[in-house]
Amino acid sequence: MKKMYYLLICKTILISIFFIFFNSNSYAVYKKLFDPIIPDKIYIDLNKKNLGIYANKIYEIQKDKNLNIHPRNKKYFSGNISFKKNKKFKKYKIKLRIIGDWKDHTNVYSLISSLQIKIQDGNIGGITKFRLYLPETRKNNNEILWSVIHEELGLPTLYRKMVKVNINNNIYRAIFEEVPSKEFLERWSIRESPIIEYDERQIWLDRYYKKTNRYKSGIERYKVDNINFIKTNIDTLIAQKSFNIKETDIIKNFNKLNQEVAPHGLIAHNRKFIYDPIYNIHLPLYFDGNVNIDRKNSCEKLNKLKWNDSKSEENKLFQSIVREYKIRLLDKSYDVEECFVKNTILKNNFNFKQIIASEIENAILNKNNYFYQYNGEDFQKYNSKFYGYDVKNSKFCLSDNAKLKNCSNLNFDQIRYLFSGKLNLENQNIPFNIGFFNEIKKENALTNNLLKFNLDKDYNYLAKSFTNNFILINKNHEKKTKLEFELMPESRIIIINSNLINIDISINSIKYKSISNKEIESRYNQNLLTGCLTLIDSKFKNIKLKSNGTNCEDDINIIRSSGEIDHIEIKNSNYDAIDFDFSNIKINNIKITNSGNDCIDFSFGIYLISEADLNKCKDKAISVGEKSIFLGKNINAQNSEIGIANKDSSDSYINKISIKNVKNCLDNYKKKKEFELGRVFIVKKECNFSKVKNLNFILKEDFYSKFKDYEKAGI
Repeated sequence: MKKMYYLLICKTILISIFFIFFNSNSYAVYKKLFDPIIPDKIYIDLNKKNLGIYANKIYEIQKDKNLNIHPRNKKYFSGNISFKKNKKFKKYKIKLRIIGDWKDHTNVYSLISSLQIKIQDGNIGGITKFRLYLPETRKNNNEILWSVIHEELGLPTLYRKMVKVNINNNIYRAIFEEVPSKEFLERWSIRESPIIEYDERQIWLDRYYKKTNRYKSGIERYKVDNINFIKTNIDTLIAQKSFNIKETDIIKNFNKLNQEVAPHGLIAHNRKFIYDPIYNIHLPLYFDGNVNIDRKNSCEKLNKLKWNDSKSEENKLFQSIVREYKIRLLDKSYDVEECFVKNTILKNNFNFKQIIASEIENAILNKNNYFYQYNGEDFQKYNSKFYGYDVKNSKFCLSDNAKLKNCSNLNFDQIRYLFSGKLNLENQNIPFNIGFFNEIKKENALTNNLLKFNLDKDYNYLAKSFTNNFILINKNHEKKTKLEFELMPESRIIIINSNLINIDISINSIKYKSISNKEIESRYNQNLLTGCLTLIDSKFKNIKLKSNGTNCEDDINIIRSSGEIDHIEIKNSNYDAIDFDFSNIKINNIKITNSGNDCIDFSFGIYLISEADLNKCKDKAISVGEKSIFLGKNINAQNSEIGIANKDSSDSYINKISIKNVKNCLDNYKKKKEFELGRVFIVKKECNFSKVKNLNFILKEDFYSKFKDYEKAGI
């Protein structure tokens, strides 16, 4: 193994990145973690057979008498993609197909089209599935500018950029757009959840076969866009709840933003939403607005609105939009529509992060009102089929009757394909989802509570069985306070949007005979919660956490939070002891004994540990993954499978690791195709590192300098 010493030449850059993570608003709801690095040029290579398939599909679409594209011409075929990354060409296998509703997505003279591409064995900027739209189908640069405006206003938005595409030496411009997926959600610090879209299959089938347009009935029909979310039975129930969309201030302000210049995206069958089961919130996802920018009159309108360059917040937002917009264009000298951007800022004087934060309490209070039911009797005349969730019998079923009389059970695969719009029932009538039926008050059904604690003294709370207890904590003093939770079976504590200072929090599970409930037999529950104690969108200063062991997937789960934890102690966890997601945390001391899986699991964040004593971790003592940065001063791991596992584009910096009875001291690998191999930097060789990939040695003073820089920048 070649020895090398890592110099801190990127110190200033790292501190800047750290400030972005840590010095955000108090409650960082859905923060964008990074932008994907997408090259300006993308090369697609098709062999003779597949080039022929592609050309024939384009010819067939143009010859068709109908103006819209039939699904038979949208089937996948094979190819290869290549692009330059770090001055080297990357090449991967792909599946691709023609996309678009209308014929304008194809050009028979140039033999090009809008495309959807799935990379089989790699990624491009961390993205594995994306679209390349012919620019004229999306109003060229307008689409990119409008996407950037949504992002800068604080709303999760698909990444879009103008690129140059070369298909077998046929060169043209296209708009790169990532497909809604797990990678997109995680980039916006959202756990994998349903992304739902209007189910427009019936619309296009009716138009193609010139039938009555049934979607005019006013009943909205949705499906799950990201089918890979649905992995278990609990996911089907989460998906069914996600289709119940209530108009909130989030949606109202989104509509206001889009109604003048991008109304096409507000048409029912163009709508998409992210559903967050934790908060029960729907986030509108901008898509296909057909953005109309009035360059001629924008400056005249701006004069009436009276833009003031001295207003720092508005000007800062304007500069940020323009800067990001230019990055995503091929022509960097492009004359930006400055008056239009300023008009948009003045007319939409809001930030989606603030609106989302204000909606959370109402959304939680509405969690128990999940029941909805549509009347599908108007569709009976079309010989449609109907399906829904039988609350009484905890099952999905399908029927020829709109009230689901005499319905037949659906197995998991059938439900999954129904929700994703891929179930083929061999007719032109798409099954209609009526929602829920047979509503009854069930024993052991999950109930959601919203509580507010004013911590002027120590507090003990008994969480009843089958309850999710969402807690807002208000503490106006810095005196040490204790907060103890006793958990009955299948109860959870979720501390949200709180500024936690000098608080000791402990959880203790009361052991009872296991209670069976099909709806909660999963590593997470209907709210997508994995932890018995979850701390989300909160800040910490001098807090202590303690658990005596639970049956949850994670004893403790920390999500989108930041700050300093003084001490953590966890014993006898059935699965992972503690998980950190999308967070930036310094831990002074952590002690974990007897964990059924990993002792510590880090993902998507920056994590510092001064002292760790980890014993009897069944799998990994510390798992560092998904673009995390980890710095460990003194790590002591005993009686475990792996000491530290670094994976998936993560960087680990280790001063000292002491092991005893550990099979594998250190490992570094790539697990998921949307990431790359990470890096490990260590001060001193204290165990066998001979097979560790991408391992580097770092000077002790450089490690401490880096650790100190992160402390100063973020805590």
